[in-house]
Amino acid sequence: MNGKEKEIKQKIVNIDRTKDKKIFDTKMMDSWSDEDWAEWVGTEKDYGINVVFEDDEEIYLQLSSLADDEVTSEFILGFIVKNRANHNLKIQWTRLLVDHIEFDSSGFEDCLLKSNQAAVDIELRVNHQNFKGQIVVGVQVIDAVSLKLMKDIVLDYKLF
Repeated sequence: MNGKEKEIKQKIVNIDRTKDKKIFDTKMMDSWSDEDWAEWVGTEKDYGINVVFEDDEEIYLQLSSLADDEVTSEFILGFIVKNRANHNLKIQWTRLLVDHIEFDSSGFEDCLLKSNQAAVDIELRVNHQNFKGQIVVGVQVIDAVSLKLMKDIVLDYKLF
């Protein structure tokens, strides 16, 4: 490796939204206090997905939505991706695990991002229902011309 090249290490982002959360016994809802109900319902900040797992001078990656499609029995993960670099990038999905079930990521289409391209919405769909709350997503950011690996990122996200 010459002095200009940098070693690419895998970046692991762990986000656990279950930490410090109270566990409720829903069988006892009839006896909950007003405070229990308020905590169960939550506030506006407890809703929606806005998980930024890479935000630097070259790339912006955000997990933006999670949804069950009851008609197709698919689980849909939505992402927002921006290329901030002055060269084309390729996003390659290397891993997807939902609720301890590993899905074959080779079937996901790579995403080519033109240099300085504004936000692009990407959906990954897998045959899975009744999301229980854990996702692991592996993403590689690759220079689209040289095919050099620029970033190797893993998002480990626990919602419930």
